[in-house]
Amino acid sequence: DTDCQPEFTGYCSYVTDGDTIEVDGLGKVRFVGVNTPERGVEGYICSKRFVQKLCLNKEVSLDIDDSKYTDKYGRYLAVVIVDGKNLNEMLLREGLAEVMYMPPSEFYPYDWAPNSDGYSHYVSSYSSSNTGSSSLDSSSYIASANSHKFHYTTCRWGKKISEKNKVTFKSRSDAISHGYEPCKVCQP
Repeated sequence: DTDCQPEFTGYCSYVTDGDTIEVDGLGKVRFVGVNTPERGVEGYICSKRFVQKLCLNKEVSLDIDDSKYTDKYGRYLAVVIVDGKNLNEMLLREGLAEVMYMPPSEFYPYDWAPNSDGYSHYVSSYSSSNTGSSSLDSSSYIASANSHKFHYTTCRWGKKISEKNKVTFKSRSDAISHGYEPCKVCQP
């Protein structure tokens, strides 16, 4: 349960991404203190699906940041409360977001997930099931079912892919023929 005090309650009519929603009667709301991957970045789909499952077409309560009501884009900065739980904190604890503390703020997000290293994993029960083999050899390429990038198995980003979300390829051309693009870090 949360210690936050709701200042507004409304229905979530749209989920932009993992840290921005639209609430009827208020407008766009940015989850204060957290940051999720942007469109096209590994983890975007998982964080968005997580928020959709918990918020979309449901009543949410907001504890709007008393130190800074809106960001530079005019979005309200708030803790989003669903069924009495702090969704901002849930995103951190699930590894779907990283802390983004930007004072002034009445909230200190490091308290929500003190052991969080941010984006610790991108895949949860909200993602698709494994579409490839989980046994890899040194010549294999790896991708995430939730991304359009493929990696060498030794790539730091490839190592972060959950077992149940791994897609493997025997060759570079096989990965490309399945619509994947090479990672810009490991350049397979």
